[in-house]
Amino acid sequence: MVSAAFNRGIIWQIATINPVRPSEPPRPKKHKAAALTVAQQDLLSESATGPWCIRTLLKVSAALGTRRGEVLALRWSDIENSCVTIERSLIQTKAGLQFKGTKTDEPRTLVVPGEALEALEAHRKRQNQLRRQFGPAYRSDLDLIFCQPDGNPLKPDSLSGTIRDLSRASASRSRKAVRSTSCATPTSPTS
Repeated sequence: MVSAAFNRGIIWQIATINPVRPSEPPRPKKHKAAALTVAQQDLLSESATGPWCIRTLLKVSAALGTRRGEVLALRWSDIENSCVTIERSLIQTKAGLQFKGTKTDEPRTLVVPGEALEALEAHRKRQNQLRRQFGPAYRSDLDLIFCQPDGNPLKPDSLSGTIRDLSRASASRSRKAVRSTSCATPTSPTS
């Protein structure tokens, strides 16, 4: 933007050179993501608040190792005989939400672990109650596993914000627990 202003100044003969042209923009710092331990995942999912389906979503996502958009695009019809086929993703654009192919454009089939299957079964019962409550207004045509209470897709960016807030709150609780246990002093027996 600054370079464009200097270029315009040269055209208007207000400036003779563009001092920005030889400069290089700053390089963004690379963020190294770290995977959560099983204990951290459990703490995160148990303390989860937000969309009605967040706890199950976190469990299934961790069990399958799926990307955010992939788990949000999962349909009940994608699950068969304890396996899930991942063939699409949900993205958020300026135009709205869209379903597209996966990052590799190659469908893949994963085995769903037993604990995740149990969570999905309980989740389906809750979702069926919501279907009955919403009646014909429920978006059954989408067949989404993780969605808003009315069956519409969850926004990927909103989900990321929810998970970021949960992670921060969870980390804060973990630090408080460590401080409270490290500050405890053993009592000495009295004679």
